[in-house]
Parts: sequence; C-alpha cells; structure tokens
Amino acid sequence: MGYINSRLLSNVTQALHTARSISTPWHARLGHPNARKLQHLANTVPDITLSSLNVCVSCNMSKSHKQPFVTSTSVCHKPFELVHSDVWGPAPTPSTQGYRYYVVFIDEFTRFTWLYLL
Repeated sequence: MGYINSRLLSNVTQALHTARSISTPWHARLGHPNARKLQHLANTVPDITLSSLNVCVSCNMSKSHKQPFVTSTSVCHKPFELVHSDVWGPAPTPSTQGYRYYVVFIDEFTRFTWLYLL
C-alpha cells in the first residue's frame, strides 16, 4: 500500500476546483472518459460538481463504424463486359498542368483501372 503526498493531493484538488462546474473540458483532458467515470471523479474529489456532459464530437466519431460494402451480384466472364466509371472535381488546387477534374474507369473482370485528368 502506498502513500499519497498530501501536498500533491492538495494541488490536484485545487486544480480540479478551478473548473469545478465545467465537465466538457475535463472530459477532454482526462482522455474522454464516459459519464460514469466523470461522476466517480465528482464523488471522489470533495466539493466538485460536474455539469451535465454535452455531446462530444470526438467520442461520437470514434465510436461510429463504417457499414460494409454490399457484395456485388454482377458476374463478368470476360474483360469489358462491365466497366465502372466515376468523375471527381473540381479539385481545390489544380494539378501542375492545370487539371481540376479526373475521370476513372475500372474494368469489373480484370480490375484494371484507367485514370484521365480533365
């Protein structure tokens, strides 16, 4: 069992008191703990009350998951039976030759890809 330096504990308590009712900054500073952990902190440290936690954009982004791509039902038996294409642009910064768009073609059978700058 270890001992905690009372001076250190006093400094920590004092630091927590400086923002006693602002929970969002403490949520970020402490590594984005959940509301239960923050409530435990509020119960452990004397004279600290945390306001309700606002929606944390970082937590929502990190806990979201990409949906898997739908498996393709198209079956190709030779090249050029099915070619996918996509156009992108305008690019915020043009290429060194001044192009701001591109078009890409992908052959379903061979997965060969062509990219043309526009």
